[in-house]
Amino acid sequence: MMTRARPLGGLFSFRRVFLESRMTRYSSLRFLFLCVFSALFATGCSVFEQKPVDVGSGEVKVTVPSSIKVIAVDTREVNAPSLYRGNYHVRMAPGIHTLLVQYVENWNTMDESGYIIKSEAIEIRSDFAAGTEYRIDLTTPQSRREAQQWVLAPDVRLASAKGEVKGHEIKGPVITTAADTDVVESLQALWQASTPEDRQRFRDWLETQQ
Repeated sequence: MMTRARPLGGLFSFRRVFLESRMTRYSSLRFLFLCVFSALFATGCSVFEQKPVDVGSGEVKVTVPSSIKVIAVDTREVNAPSLYRGNYHVRMAPGIHTLLVQYVENWNTMDESGYIIKSEAIEIRSDFAAGTEYRIDLTTPQSRREAQQWVLAPDVRLASAKGEVKGHEIKGPVITTAADTDVVESLQALWQASTPEDRQRFRDWLETQQ
């Protein structure tokens, strides 16, 4: 008994349709996966986006870039956050204040270390008004070489709608007190660090307060 052979053309046609169907399904699943992943990634970025940290309290807000470390306000040390990028806020009461800041930037690479570049302490003194937006501005170095040159003559300013106050470097030791130090100890530290001329000016002012 002889069996008639099945035409090969029909078999090949069936396999082609089957493979095309699987490829279409694979492409659809891949497209769906990419859409879901993109949506989750976008959501994750918005959830984990870092908001500026507030340091201190008061009606005055100073926006500070991550490359600037606020060392102290009126000689009282500030626990400034260590940020890779972005800004943080320093808050204080209205009035005349002295900010002590420093440029600190990590210029290390995967192959090299030891390139955390710092400037000398920079003092900025101004009369801060409630309801006014303040920010620390600087001419940002774009490379390690620029940063190494920049710290030799740093350009840091306090900017607001009223104008700019340029900071100036402090040569020599810097006197600060811990954040939890009481007012009397802070005054004692200031007195010890002051010059005879400053002490006499303080005595003259003190007489006007009695």
